[in-house]
Amino acid sequence: MSDYNYEDNQSDKLKSISLEFVDDPNFKNKVNYSYTAVQIPTDIYKGSPTILNELNWTQALERVFIDNSREDPSLRWQVFGSATGVTRYYPATPWRAPNKIDLYDVRRRPWYIQGASSPKDMVIIVDVSGSVSGLTLKLMKTSVIEMLDTLSDDDYVNVAQFNEKADLLVSCFKTLVQANVKNKKIFKEKVMHMQAKGTTDYKSGFQFAFEQLLNETNAPRANCNKMIMMFTDGGEDRAQDVFEKYNWPNKTVRVFTFSVGQHNYDVTPLQWIACANKGYYFEIPSIGAIRINTQHLFPAFREYLDVLGRPMVLAGNRAKQVQWTNVYQDALSDLEKAYDRVPREELWYCMRKSGVAEKYVRVVQDMYERSRTVVRCAVGQTEEFKVEVGLHQGLALSPFLFAIVMVQLSEEVRQESPWTMMFADDIVICSESREQVEENLERWRFALERRGMKVSRSKTEYMCVNEREGSGTVRLQGEEVKKVQEFKYLGSTDQSNGECGKEGLGLVITGTMPVFNLTTDGDSKNQLILGVMGVDVALSEIKQLTPRYKLGANGYTFAIDPNGYVLLHPNLQPKIINFREPVTLDFLDAELPDTSKEEIRRLMIDGKPSHRKIKTLVKSVDKRYIDQVTRTYTWAPVDGTDYSLGLVLPTYSENHIRANLSDQILQVQYFESLLPHTFESEGHVLIAPR
Repeated sequence: MSDYNYEDNQSDKLKSISLEFVDDPNFKNKVNYSYTAVQIPTDIYKGSPTILNELNWTQALERVFIDNSREDPSLRWQVFGSATGVTRYYPATPWRAPNKIDLYDVRRRPWYIQGASSPKDMVIIVDVSGSVSGLTLKLMKTSVIEMLDTLSDDDYVNVAQFNEKADLLVSCFKTLVQANVKNKKIFKEKVMHMQAKGTTDYKSGFQFAFEQLLNETNAPRANCNKMIMMFTDGGEDRAQDVFEKYNWPNKTVRVFTFSVGQHNYDVTPLQWIACANKGYYFEIPSIGAIRINTQHLFPAFREYLDVLGRPMVLAGNRAKQVQWTNVYQDALSDLEKAYDRVPREELWYCMRKSGVAEKYVRVVQDMYERSRTVVRCAVGQTEEFKVEVGLHQGLALSPFLFAIVMVQLSEEVRQESPWTMMFADDIVICSESREQVEENLERWRFALERRGMKVSRSKTEYMCVNEREGSGTVRLQGEEVKKVQEFKYLGSTDQSNGECGKEGLGLVITGTMPVFNLTTDGDSKNQLILGVMGVDVALSEIKQLTPRYKLGANGYTFAIDPNGYVLLHPNLQPKIINFREPVTLDFLDAELPDTSKEEIRRLMIDGKPSHRKIKTLVKSVDKRYIDQVTRTYTWAPVDGTDYSLGLVLPTYSENHIRANLSDQILQVQYFESLLPHTFESEGHVLIAPR
């Protein structure tokens, strides 16, 4: 391939390419309509032939995007996410946070995951025998958590641990459950408490998994791809009789095997198990194989998605259907000179604690021990000297070393709730009360100072969401912390009134379609998913289409997706958004649930139009009181989508009076009764024409 030149939209030298950006109210951003822009994840070498080739052939999308925008001016972001990690989007806009560690990887976005694979029924079995201990067990836990993160709401999953026998990891999940945010969180909490003991029996694990997948039940399933994911440190058993009983000769269940940790076991049985069951064998030797930051993604997991994507490619146009995603965000304290303050011994400790192989720790140690620096000043340069603390500024490895330290630090102070969000050297502490904020801020301060870092008082701020009077202030070591009405995190502005996305489109849904490689060179392995196309639709624009002014008091519209999550609803007002995860609010959580609403939810998911008049409970606006009222629910599916739209009206909004405004005699007759002073002595309702 010949040399290919491109401009990096993350570069600080954007002005050198003479691009002019203008504020566009539709995008709430600065854009350029003449070009597309490209984003490449931080850990991918931008000069590799694969990436340059990707940049070359996707350049043709620029003309397509421009033509689409001219044909339909209402279009918002048009994006192509490549399986290699390259993102090309239109219109061009400067990439956010150019001076921070860029954690964005399109392959981790909710819309990409949902569009790149078909629905799955998955059982994960984890070897917890006595040989799995120490770093291997920790690595196995991390591996399972990462596997769960590759699943979307269209998938169903269960997790089991096995040694001599297999047991459910979550005892109340008797069958496969939907891989939604709530269920995955429950699995992850249980995974972190797994303990190793006993001996290994592959047969018990596989038998349990097959019975979960093949058991006829009325519980909902994806009913598409079926697969077993086995994580183990190795073994000699091939469990052939189990496969003969449950999976051969049709092989309806794929089996993927993962050899975890560094060991001397023969991996041939694991390779045979995978190949004999239309699966794949992977090795995960150390945590060093993961991108140690909030965007970890195993190369092995990307390959397993490639394997699952191949049937979609072979299915052709039958698989090329537009899918609509869940609602998600259109992708505060600060550490004082954090890079310069990380003690070297702390860095070596955190690398080893994270499972980085000792040989790699020594390589980094040698690099730092042998390095020298000078200071340039007006009269020349100082003599070389050795720096004993801090990370090398400008070194490509430094962001990941810093992330290792911060991940280990967060493990020590992390709680189930309140929680924290981290981005580079920024930390956001989220709590439900002022006291909890102060307590956690103090824990972070103590943990940081133990490692040679400190919280910057001048940059630390706090914000109260939906604040009530008399909530007090936040203090750090007796000094009051600055209060703000909004703060920006990962490009999204979160505001004290609970709203998000002052810049950008805010909450969006995305229509996606997979892009296939259909070349036939005699090798079907080349027929893979090249990436996913996506077009954003802002919820604010959908809301503008609803005739809210015609609904009257306490009337509203709502919409739900095939999983029962609300797309539109008065109570869909998230406070602080994790940009990695979709905003999932179930219809039964958006309202006070009862059996009638469960039926309404079921009928809407099935796409069956109907209406119901029910007695239900509603909260007051200030959420302090509950009242029983009668409401009429009417709903129908939205053509061309999987969504259903609903209308809710109180009894006093079911009828209206239509005045014959063309009758002049009536106008004169009732003119005086509509004068303002007639409303002073008696209660009247002024009815406007609809």
